[in-house]
Amino acid sequence: MGLALVACLACEPAQESRGAAPASRAVAVADLELDTPAIPGAPKPVVHRYSAGRAKGFAGLLLVSGWASGGGWFHRLASDLASRGGIEVWVLERRECFLEDRRVLDGPGSPAPQLGDETRKVVGALSLHSLCADVAFALEKMRSEGAASRFLGGWSATGPFLASFAAFDLGEGRRGSDLVDGFVAFDSDLHWPYESDAADLESRIAKGETYDSGLVRELVRLERAARAGTIAKELDPMTAPSELATLYDVRAGVDCPAERIAAVYLGPGRPHEWYFPRRYHADTFRLHARGLVWPEEGFAGIAPKGRRPGFVVLSRAILDGGLLPEGIEWFRREVAGGDLELVRAPDLGHAGILVADTAVRTVFDPLDRWLRARGSAGR
Repeated sequence: MGLALVACLACEPAQESRGAAPASRAVAVADLELDTPAIPGAPKPVVHRYSAGRAKGFAGLLLVSGWASGGGWFHRLASDLASRGGIEVWVLERRECFLEDRRVLDGPGSPAPQLGDETRKVVGALSLHSLCADVAFALEKMRSEGAASRFLGGWSATGPFLASFAAFDLGEGRRGSDLVDGFVAFDSDLHWPYESDAADLESRIAKGETYDSGLVRELVRLERAARAGTIAKELDPMTAPSELATLYDVRAGVDCPAERIAAVYLGPGRPHEWYFPRRYHADTFRLHARGLVWPEEGFAGIAPKGRRPGFVVLSRAILDGGLLPEGIEWFRREVAGGDLELVRAPDLGHAGILVADTAVRTVFDPLDRWLRARGSAGR
């Protein structure tokens, strides 16, 4: 089990923006390689552990990165919450992150990285089931490290995974929801009941299409812009040539310094996963199309005793588009049992809810209060 100190930092958000929040503390960021069961050819998953000193009885929040949203996006949120004391944030980098060939950043143009046959096989083997098993292992590790309460969260396309994990069969009558005290979703659809999408994804997997090359080219372009110091221009939704400018703009409606924008792309962790994990999404679509009951693949459905409260943040883009009401209501009813706190952030963009200055007051503070209130009743 490897544990190496990566960095120490003092989190910068001003105290006046937090009201009566605890004084900011120095935060240690350490990489923890999880000693999970081996998958041939695949690396071990890694957790970035944010804490302000080891202490028993902390509230632990495990965040899982999804496609095109590696752990780097969570850096500011994790640093801020951990700096307040009593909370540790663990960010899980999925195994796909460590199979990327990022050398394309150093070359001309915007090519998509090519997957070799062996790497393609490994990526294809990393399914929803293997991800749930990794997360279960991380949550058990968090408990052994002193967590009095544990919460599971994700951003963007990770939303369906949260509902899937709640139905994950741990054996002996236990489900994934039995490992957590609540779920946290940032701008996430929480239920995708579209069987036709699963069939389409499976057919593309059979052809070896493990990622979306068009999307990868855009992500390469943004990271190159960060290296060149022109990321702010690339993320200007009014003038930027990037198709992802609106999605990844962290300044929308708020004052977010250029150095913070660059830190998202060049700071600790990885801001993106280039490989669109079609197998993971196909499994998720198919599972939800069958009503979260898929016992032959290790999912046992959501039992009433396994329901857990939820905390959901919706950005301006989602609120204006009206994309999530059905999924939110499903999650409230089936997973949270009616106990769901919904935070509306009409002044923040999709990525801004995690990194922009205004997010401290709009998102971080409410989440801090929710975690502490739920954590006091940790099992």
